[in-house]
Amino acid sequence: MEVQALVNKTSYGYPKRAASGIDLNRINLLVAMLEKRTKLNLADQDIYVNIVGGLRLQDPAADLAVCMAIGSAAKGLKLKRNAVVFGEIGLSGEIRHVPFIDKRVAEAKTWV
Repeated sequence: MEVQALVNKTSYGYPKRAASGIDLNRINLLVAMLEKRTKLNLADQDIYVNIVGGLRLQDPAADLAVCMAIGSAAKGLKLKRNAVVFGEIGLSGEIRHVPFIDKRVAEAKTWV
């Protein structure tokens, strides 16, 4: 799956958060963690996250991909086209182990 993010300075007093294909509460939690644990200033940024292809994600292993998409969009940087990342992210910013790593890597190799 592909995760896309758009980060833009808000035009309103309160930043908008929107998500397609992933739980908005999870996005809000990850944005709060990024604000607290990195040097990203997202408090005055609208953030839109999209899971490409109409997929619906519930796997916490997508956390790292979402954070990478938000971080790269906030900094105006592009990730490599064939980048593959996965991992659950805790509130302190640690990347947690996820199950089925071998299967995930094998599946990624078929797409990259």
